Amino acid sequence: MSESQDLRERALLRIASGIRASQVVMWLVDDDEETAHCRVSYATGVPKTVQQRLAGQKFACVPEQMLVDGGLNPEYARGVTDALDQAGLPASEFRIYPFGIELFPFVAGPDGKHRPLTGVVAIKTLHQVKKWIERELNVLALSVALDRDRRVVEAVNRTQQLLDQMVGNVDTTLTAVGSLVRDLIHAKSVVYKNRSAKSQWFEYSGDGRSHEVDVQYANESALHVINTSGHIAQNDGPQRRVEILSVPLAQDAWSLHQQKFVPLSAFPNQLTKMKKNQVTLLFIEKRKAKYLQHRFTRTDIEIARSVFGYIDHYASARIFEENASNVSNYLELMSDEDALQPENILTVLKTLSASFSKVFLLVAEYEDDVIQIDTLPKNDDEPSPGYTERLKSGYLRSFLQKLRPDQTEHIFVGIDPIPDDKGFNIEVHFPGGSGISKIFVLSYEDKTITASVVQSLRHLFSELHVRAKKLDNNNERATYLMQLRHAVVHHFSAAETGMSVLRKLWERGRKNRSRWNDLLADPIAPTTLDRATWSLSQSRLILENGRFLLGEIKPTSLNRKPYRVIELIKECLYTLDDQRQSKGIRIISKINGHPPPIMNADEPLLRIAFVNLIDNAIKYSPHNAYLHWTLTYKSDSYRFEITSAGNRITKGGLFQVGVRGRQRDHLNQRHGTGLGLPVAYKILKAHSDRATLDFRSDAYDVALEDSANTFFFEMPYLTGTTRDQPNSSQPA
Repeated sequence: MSESQDLRERALLRIASGIRASQVVMWLVDDDEETAHCRVSYATGVPKTVQQRLAGQKFACVPEQMLVDGGLNPEYARGVTDALDQAGLPASEFRIYPFGIELFPFVAGPDGKHRPLTGVVAIKTLHQVKKWIERELNVLALSVALDRDRRVVEAVNRTQQLLDQMVGNVDTTLTAVGSLVRDLIHAKSVVYKNRSAKSQWFEYSGDGRSHEVDVQYANESALHVINTSGHIAQNDGPQRRVEILSVPLAQDAWSLHQQKFVPLSAFPNQLTKMKKNQVTLLFIEKRKAKYLQHRFTRTDIEIARSVFGYIDHYASARIFEENASNVSNYLELMSDEDALQPENILTVLKTLSASFSKVFLLVAEYEDDVIQIDTLPKNDDEPSPGYTERLKSGYLRSFLQKLRPDQTEHIFVGIDPIPDDKGFNIEVHFPGGSGISKIFVLSYEDKTITASVVQSLRHLFSELHVRAKKLDNNNERATYLMQLRHAVVHHFSAAETGMSVLRKLWERGRKNRSRWNDLLADPIAPTTLDRATWSLSQSRLILENGRFLLGEIKPTSLNRKPYRVIELIKECLYTLDDQRQSKGIRIISKINGHPPPIMNADEPLLRIAFVNLIDNAIKYSPHNAYLHWTLTYKSDSYRFEITSAGNRITKGGLFQVGVRGRQRDHLNQRHGTGLGLPVAYKILKAHSDRATLDFRSDAYDVALEDSANTFFFEMPYLTGTTRDQPNSSQPA
C-alpha cells in the first residue's frame, strides 16, 4: 500500500469507526486541461462487487460553485446520489458532506470567492455528529493537499538522486527516469521514443523488460504534457484502447525549406526557429490497488511535468554532449581518407538522427566553361531526379565562374527539397582551388532538424574540410613532383647518356694520353657534349619557369614568340634518341607543303607537348617496330600526326590525368605517370581552341604493317590573334 493510499484509507476508517458508520465513500475533485470532475476515489465497508460498480463514476463540476448556502450544491449532490444508486447502494441512507481546507464554517476566502472543494464524502450512518465530522474532514482535506505536494517534491528529489547515480547514455537515463515516474504515478508501463536514434516505440514494464510496440494517439507532435487516449499493440497483436499521459522533451530546432548556398557560418540563421518534440515518454494506464479511478490525476500530471521539466535542460545538454562525442570518436578513429567516404559519413550521421538515409559525394570539375560531375557511390542514382543538372545550372556554374581564391577556404551549405515531400537534401560544398569541388549531399527524411544535430554537422564538416584540404595539399604536392619528374626526365636521361659516353672517353684518355688527340678529332665527342649541355639547359629553363604545372596553363599566360616547328620536332627527337635506340624503334617521317614565313607559339611549352607525344609513341611501341610522324603545312595551319604500332586502344579517359597505357610486349617497363597526354592536350588547347589533340585507332596500317594508334592536331600559324580562326587569310 502506498503512503498516499494508506493516509486516505486510514482517514476513512477513522471516520467510519468514530461515528459507527458502516460504509464511507469519498469523491475527490480533479481537473484536467479543460474540465473539472468529482470522481469516486476510495470506499470503505463496501463489498468488492459494489466497488467495481463504483469504479469510474464521476460528474462534471465547477469547484467554486459546489457550495450553496453552507451546503453542497443540490445539483452536485444529485451526482453523488446517482452514483450511489447506480452502484446499488441506498442513497437515502447516506449523509453527504463536502470538505476542503478550512472549509468549515462555510465562508468566503480573502479574495471574496468560495474556497474550492477538495472533495465529498458520503457516510452511511444514523448519527448526527456535525461538529466532529467537520473537524475530521478538515484534517482529511489538509492531508490530501499536503500529500499531493509531497508526491511532487518526492518525485523531483528521487529523480535528482537517480541522476546522480546514472552513468549511461541519454536513452538509458531517460528510460530510467521514466520507470521511476511510472512507479510513482502507478502507470502500468512507460513507452519511449527517441526520434534521433530510432523511429520505433519501446515499452518498459515494471519487470524491467522492454519490447517494441506500435502506438497511435492524437496530437503526437504536442510540445506540452497532455492526458489523452490512444491505441497500443504489441508484435502485430490486436490493438487495445488505453489512457495515455504523453510527456514530450522538446528541443530547439529549425524548420527546413529550400535555401541557396550560404557560408557555413550563416547556417542555419535563415531558417525558421522552432521547438521539436524529439524525445517522448508515454505513461500507459493508471493501475492502483483499491483506487477506484483508473486514470491519471492532476497530481500525476504535475509529477510528470515537474520531473521532466526539471531534467529538460539536462536531457538537451546530454544529447548535445553525446552527438559531439559521436562525431569526435568518428574523427579520431577514421583516417583522413576513410573519414571522407560517403558510407562512413552516413554511419556517424545515423548516430545523430535516424532521418539521415543516404550520403552522396559529387566531384565537380570545372574546365573551359564545362562542368563534369561524378557521383559516389557509383552504383547509386543521383540524390533526386534532375538534381545534378539543377546543381550545375542553378549554382555551380555561376559560383565557379566567380570563384575567388579566398572562397576555397570556406564551406557553403544549401538545402534542396526532395520531390514528393520526402524530405530535403542538405548540401555541403567544399570548393577547390584547382577547379575541382566536392559536394556532399545528405538525404534527410524529415522537415525539421534539431539544434544538436546542426551543431554536430557544423563540427563534423568543419573537420572534414580541414582533412580534405590536407589531402588535396598532399595530392597537389605529389602531382607537382610527378609533373616535375615528367617534364625533365627526358632531358636528364639524354644528359646522363651523353655524360656517360664522355666519361668512358675520359677514362681512356687518362690511361693513354695519345687518345686525347683521337678524342679531339672524333666528331662524336662535341656532338655528345652539346647534346648533354642542351638537355641540361632545357631542364633548367623548365624548372625556373615552372611551366609544367597543369593548373597554370592558361592562354593569357603564354609567351608567344616566332619559332620553327620542324626544328622543334627535330630537337624533341634528339632528346628522346636514347629511348628510341634502346627499343630499336625506326622512325619514318614525312613533310608535306611549305612552311609559312612566320608562326608563333610558346616554344618551351610546345616543346613539352611534342616530347610527350613522341615519348608516348616510343614507350608504347613494340621493340623493333616502326614509328611514323607526318607534318603537313596547310593554308593557315599545320597538321601533326604521329602513329605507332601496337594494340588498338580506346579513347575513353585518354586525356585525363592519371590514365596510363599498356605496353604490348611488357619490355623496358618504364613506369608512366599518366600525365603525358593530358599535359600535351592542355598545352595545345591553351594555344588555340582549334589545336585540339585527337586520336584514332586503325586495325591495320600499311606503313607500319601492324595495328596502329594515331594522335593528331592542327595548330594555327598565328595563335592568340584574330587570325586564330578557321579559314583566316595568311600572308603569302
